[in-house]
Amino acid sequence: MANAKEGYKNSEKIFQARGFSVASNGKRGSVDALNEILTKTETINVLGQRILDLEYRAKDISKSLEVSEKRQDKNMTFIMILTTAIVVAFFLALIPIIFDVYSNNYNRLNSLELKLNQIKSKN
Repeated sequence: MANAKEGYKNSEKIFQARGFSVASNGKRGSVDALNEILTKTETINVLGQRILDLEYRAKDISKSLEVSEKRQDKNMTFIMILTTAIVVAFFLALIPIIFDVYSNNYNRLNSLELKLNQIKSKN
């Protein structure tokens, strides 16, 4: 019996040291202490579940960010290709214009030379 009372007093001290209240009567105090332990355990479980939920949310957000970055990369690639195609088309459209102007100037120069030669031959 003495060992049981000693053990109970030691457990009271352990509970009190850990922040649990222990009533003065032995039986009620142990029930209160167990209720506090269960309450704190439930609180810890709820907090753990919230942490897991937050981890899942963080994983979902990171996945959606990765998908968004991939889409953005694809969009940037498309924009670069489109811009390059527009610039190339612009320069390709300039080529006939440049040759047309050159050939017109060449033809005018030839006609002016012919007129000059005709004038020289008349004189």
